[in-house]
Amino acid sequence: MMIKSKTTSSMIIMMLFSPVALAVDCKSMASLLPIVGHWQSKDDAKPSDNSQVTEEIWQQVSDNTLEGKGRVVVNGQASTTEWLRLVKMDNAIFYIAKPKQNERPVAFKLTECSEKRWVFTNKHHDFPKQIEYQLKSSKKLLVNVTGDGNGFSIHFDSKN
Repeated sequence: MMIKSKTTSSMIIMMLFSPVALAVDCKSMASLLPIVGHWQSKDDAKPSDNSQVTEEIWQQVSDNTLEGKGRVVVNGQASTTEWLRLVKMDNAIFYIAKPKQNERPVAFKLTECSEKRWVFTNKHHDFPKQIEYQLKSSKKLLVNVTGDGNGFSIHFDSKN
């Protein structure tokens, strides 16, 4: 009797801590809720008379949609604005970006995710081909934008 309960206990512990049990559902919008909020990155390398701030502001508008706005503010004036959307469609999640200079929005499919990391990919787009969000803490967000050997990172702090 004792052997059976030890075996059962071991199996339960293995199931609770297995990768499958700890996996995040990449098809659920709930996995992306940690990015909702106001994120800001200040460029400290710029002289104070030419200050630059990069912002992303995300809000949940439905169970299947998050909407956002990305912008660069120079000397208090928005110099670029990009409309962003995370949408669940056809049992997948897409990051849709509409930069000011593009006539049409560009979609990136969620291809990898974990509890604090989301990777969106569009191999057919010129640049970027991949956008990665990493939640470093409840107050720190890292965004990596890459493609064809080029790229950049933005380190955001929460303004919530």
